[in-house]
Amino acid sequence: EEVEGIGSGFIINEEGYILTNYHVIEGAKEVVVTLSDGREVKAKVVNYDQNQDVAMLKISDDSVKVPAVVELGDSDALKPGEQVIAIGTPLSKEFNQTVTAGIVSAVNRTVETSSGVQVNLIQTDAAINPGNSGGPLVNTKGEVVGINNMKIASDEVEGIGFSIPINDIKDRIESLSKPILNLGISVREINSELGKQYNMDEGLYIVQVTEFSPAEKAGLQGGDLIVKFDGKRIKTFDELKAIRDTKEEGDVVSVEVIRNGENKTFNVQLEAKS
Repeated sequence: EEVEGIGSGFIINEEGYILTNYHVIEGAKEVVVTLSDGREVKAKVVNYDQNQDVAMLKISDDSVKVPAVVELGDSDALKPGEQVIAIGTPLSKEFNQTVTAGIVSAVNRTVETSSGVQVNLIQTDAAINPGNSGGPLVNTKGEVVGINNMKIASDEVEGIGFSIPINDIKDRIESLSKPILNLGISVREINSELGKQYNMDEGLYIVQVTEFSPAEKAGLQGGDLIVKFDGKRIKTFDELKAIRDTKEEGDVVSVEVIRNGENKTFNVQLEAKS
C-alpha cells in the first residue's frame, strides 16, 4: 500500500539543493517539493546519512529558479536562553510555513534515536510537531543554526524538542551533494569478539553481492572479508563509507579481501546508486 508523508526542508544554494531529515524521505519513491511561493516541483534524493538523520534533495528541473536561499549560522555559538524560531509544515500542507518561537533550552544533548544511534542535539522549547521534521531552526539574525528532527512524544511532556546542530552538517554538505556511490554488497562487521569466535580477522564480511553490480563485475564474492579499501585498513562500514564519500562516479578503488585464507585484491569501478 502506498502512503504519503510530509516534512520540511530548506534550500541551501541556487542550484536547488535542499537539506532535510533522512526519516522524512526514507523509502520515498517520489518527492514533491512545495516552494515558499506555492509552486510544486519534483525533486530527487541525492544522498543521505541515516545515522545522522540528514538527507540532501535536489530540485529535478534545473530551469526552476529558487525563491530564496538560507544563510547558515554558527550553532557552536548558541547559548541556553537564546531565542530561536522553528519553521516548517506541521501536520498538513494547510499549515505550511508555520513559525513557532522559543529558546535554546540546552546544547550538546546526547539523545538516542529510534534506530539506537546516539547523536548530539540542540534542545529547544519551540513547538516542533509532526511535519516540522527537516525544517530550519533559526536564530535572531535569521541564520539557520539547526535542523529540527524530533520531539519527546509523551502526554506528560511539553516543550522538549530537538534539532541537529548545523555545524555538524556543514562539513558534510559537499559529500551529501554527491550521488551515493554503489558497490553492490551487503556486509556484516566482524569486530574483535566475532573475529575470535569465528577465527577471522576484523573487517567487513560480504554477506551478499548484488547481480550486475560493480562488486560482482570486479569479482567479489559472498564470504569474502574486506580488510582494505583504497589501500587503507578498514574494520567498520563507517570507515569504508568515509573513504567512498571522497570519490567520484567512475573512480576505481582497490578492495583487498581475505578469501579462503589468501589475500586477494580487486579493482571496483564505482557507480552512482540509481
